[in-house]
Amino acid sequence: MLRMNVESAKFLPAEVRRRLSEQQANKISKDGDLILSCQTHRTQGRNRAEVVKSLKDIIKDAWERPKKRNMRAHGSISKKGKKKRVDDKKKRSKVKELRRGKIDW
Repeated sequence: MLRMNVESAKFLPAEVRRRLSEQQANKISKDGDLILSCQTHRTQGRNRAEVVKSLKDIIKDAWERPKKRNMRAHGSISKKGKKKRVDDKKKRSKVKELRRGKIDW
């Protein structure tokens, strides 16, 4: 088992510590300790190495900044989306028109 206090880990930037706390909230105790354990291998050494590897992976995931997403106003559709929808409607209309056939009376 490995314990690391997230708030006192000054080797990590504050932004990374905050993301780490958010992402791993279920593994952090009330004292602020990140608790990791592993029991997959038969030896303590291999289990410890596995825990250290998982800690590195967790920190690497928290290190990456999330993408900033540009949100459009509620209900608005992009120009490309509108054009595609209109083109699809025109295609469907053409197919249905061809199905009807022309009847000369």
